[in-house]
Amino acid sequence: VRTIYVENGTATISIKDSIKTASITGMPIADKYEHYLRHIKPSEDQFAIIKNEYDALTNDQRKDLTYTKPIFAKQDELAQVRKKLISEYIVENPNSLFSTHGLRGIYHLLTPQEFDRLFNTLSIENQNSSVGVMLQDFLKASKIAGIGQMAPDFTQNDVNGKPVKLSDFRGQYVLLDFWASWCAPCRAENPNVVKAYNQYKPKGFTVLGVSLDSPNGKNAWLKAIEDDKLTWTNVSDLKGWKNEASNLYMVRAVPQNYLIDPTGKIIAINLKGYKLGDKLEEIFGNKAK
Repeated sequence: VRTIYVENGTATISIKDSIKTASITGMPIADKYEHYLRHIKPSEDQFAIIKNEYDALTNDQRKDLTYTKPIFAKQDELAQVRKKLISEYIVENPNSLFSTHGLRGIYHLLTPQEFDRLFNTLSIENQNSSVGVMLQDFLKASKIAGIGQMAPDFTQNDVNGKPVKLSDFRGQYVLLDFWASWCAPCRAENPNVVKAYNQYKPKGFTVLGVSLDSPNGKNAWLKAIEDDKLTWTNVSDLKGWKNEASNLYMVRAVPQNYLIDPTGKIIAINLKGYKLGDKLEEIFGNKAK
């Protein structure tokens, strides 16, 4: 797979064995894209190696953290390398189209302060581009509900129609988990959350599930809670993507979660797979039963 950027003009494409290795000349935007790719190449080469390692696993091995966790850990390390390289590129090339695309790819790795600094490094033209406008929304979300921010409070009804406030859980570590019964990745992630909840509940950890199910989706929501054994507090206003809590946090995809400390501060975002267990072990130690 190869992405090719074009603009008005004439380009010459020389193909030796495949389009992937073809050279493109006479198109300034293609030259700029190649410059961007060369800058981030060290991380991309390593990502390709890790992908090959994962692809070599059997289906059963891909379900076993013994095999996958080392690969995912290397991915996380490389994500930080990519973050550094793209951040450098943005600072050096504020007028480049690829600075906005690069920032779009790493914004979730940035603190609100880092995101704000890099976004304001971009040229005004890039800030006002279609991708730039999208980044403005993400930046606003990071300032409202980013790591280090106080988690915005809200109230929604639980499965019995009882109002529940996020702030009711002060004094505990809370995983605020946005999900939906119709969301396959959410349902696939639920066993990891159940395991963490059962292990660390005695130590002061809990979960508040917020469902983005639709007005006619209450039965599906309740069935998913029962089927997936989600024994923590679950709430929803059953407004789908217009869920007031998800809009408050500017959630654009599910599953998405926020780990909130006992004071109400967000300390981590999107702890999925093994990451939730690792973070809770870091907080509580490994003595939870």
